[in-house]
Amino acid sequence: MKTISERSLELFKSGYYCSESILIAAAEKLGIKSELIPRIASGFGSGIAETNGTCGAVPGAVMAIGLLCGRNHSTENIDVNFQLTKDFVENFKTVFKSTQCTALTKCNLSTIEGKKKFKNYNAICLCNDIVEKSGEILDQIFAEYYAE
Repeated sequence: MKTISERSLELFKSGYYCSESILIAAAEKLGIKSELIPRIASGFGSGIAETNGTCGAVPGAVMAIGLLCGRNHSTENIDVNFQLTKDFVENFKTVFKSTQCTALTKCNLSTIEGKKKFKNYNAICLCNDIVEKSGEILDQIFAEYYAE
């Protein structure tokens, strides 16, 4: 079976958004099938629907961690989920220095000019790296979770 990193990058290159790619790959790794995946991740792509928000790889990973160890009931403990989510975000920031799509791509995707710059600048290559590295961080988190 492919790693989350490998599968995420494959899915991203096939046309899925970063958030969708990461969530699909993690769900596959966990053997989870749902008609809601990747639908629930779609709006997070391109910096949360081209609003200059958080890179979609981050909420994609947060949702993936939710699949791994999220809660089903309000009475369940959230500590492990929060810690793994914090670990992901800290690692992401260490590697990329920001979680904001605009800062990462140097393109404002909420404008026509920014979209043109993204395309002309070939910023998709940066996104490939972000998706791949996000998958690597998740692979490590998943491995550590199962090792406990």
